[in-house]
Amino acid sequence: MLENLVIRNIRKIQDNIYDFTMKTLPPSEWAEKNLILSSESKFSGAFSYNRSPYTKEVVDNMRPNSGVEITAVMKCSQSGFTQSVVIPCMVYHIAESPTNVMFLSSSDKMVQNTIRGRFDTVMESSGLSHLLKTSSVKKANQRTGDTDFKKEYTGGTMINATYNASNLRFHSVEVINADEFDDAPKTDKKEGSIFDLILARTKSYADTRRLVFMSSPTTKGISNIEVVYNLGDKRFWNWECPHCKTYIPILWRVERGDGTFGGIKWEFDTSDKIIEDSVHYECQNCNGKIEYKNKYSLNLTGRWIPTCEPERKRCRSYLFNALCNPPGFESWADMANQFLAACPK
Repeated sequence: MLENLVIRNIRKIQDNIYDFTMKTLPPSEWAEKNLILSSESKFSGAFSYNRSPYTKEVVDNMRPNSGVEITAVMKCSQSGFTQSVVIPCMVYHIAESPTNVMFLSSSDKMVQNTIRGRFDTVMESSGLSHLLKTSSVKKANQRTGDTDFKKEYTGGTMINATYNASNLRFHSVEVINADEFDDAPKTDKKEGSIFDLILARTKSYADTRRLVFMSSPTTKGISNIEVVYNLGDKRFWNWECPHCKTYIPILWRVERGDGTFGGIKWEFDTSDKIIEDSVHYECQNCNGKIEYKNKYSLNLTGRWIPTCEPERKRCRSYLFNALCNPPGFESWADMANQFLAACPK
């Protein structure tokens, strides 16, 4: 009888041994619990997505089993995506969910600036530097496990490189952060499409790979990021209008059905100069006036809304413009003045 009981329990254990789900925090939640920005940062202290809540969904696409294979972000410059997506994604896949990672940028200098000025400082200020291995080559007495271009840790390696085709031949990784993607060559004479080369680095992880491509677009029609953006579901960042309570995409100019326009508006003084306090956003639905000072709270309740079915399954794409940048960045009045300088009335 005892023998039968033991056998039944053993069989039960065998049946259930693989019946489990790995639970890891989403990258955004993990980052807010664990990351600290150094005193060198403009926003030093505990890391928070309250300042750039529009980056939260994007970084969570990089979570294991997110169901998202490719993420494309076509954005304005200086919008916080590198600090709030790339860096947390790197650290998360070292400390919380280790795997092989690749970070790509436009030049060796940009790679070094990102690693030294952002990644290394976050690792140090967050007390996570001990996770990196610092093995050495005895002959040259050089560190090989913790350099600008390679980070080794238990469970994986992070390769940091440029878009040169020679850097995209040998490494096999599950996660890729491709920053400043418009600075990459479209093709290589010998190797072909750079996008395809990047994707090929993840073939060994075809079912679980996660790639994020981010850049400000350059020339319409030939922009690298525009091509990847068009593969996805073209999400716009929406605010809830404080007047009509509907969610609206925040765009410079939006034509209504009656031929009038919503978007950024302003008034002139007697010298035909913009009255800075008059610059506001006019809701394209209800004509309600949205003030610049409300940006912070509107971003906190903002949401990404898809505008089409993706051309490629498991691909999400995002369009973000400077109108929604956090307070303290370029003001709407500055943008209006720049617009008039470029497009005089």
